[in-house]
Amino acid sequence: MSCITIWKRTPPLISFTDDVVEQIEAAKQVYGEALVHEKINSIVREALSLVALTKDRQDTESQS
Repeated sequence: MSCITIWKRTPPLISFTDDVVEQIEAAKQVYGEALVHEKINSIVREALSLVALTKDRQDTESQS
């Protein structure tokens, strides 16, 4: 799986607040860049899957 660097996109894919950026940078220092990227991707993937499940449920309910 390939990764893209979001801050080089115009416009950025995701904009983080300064406090989140600081927390990400601190986590990278402690746990390493690869692990932090993996964890962030997992969190975003899970959040987006919930959005898809909600939409599927709404579609099913509207068909009833």
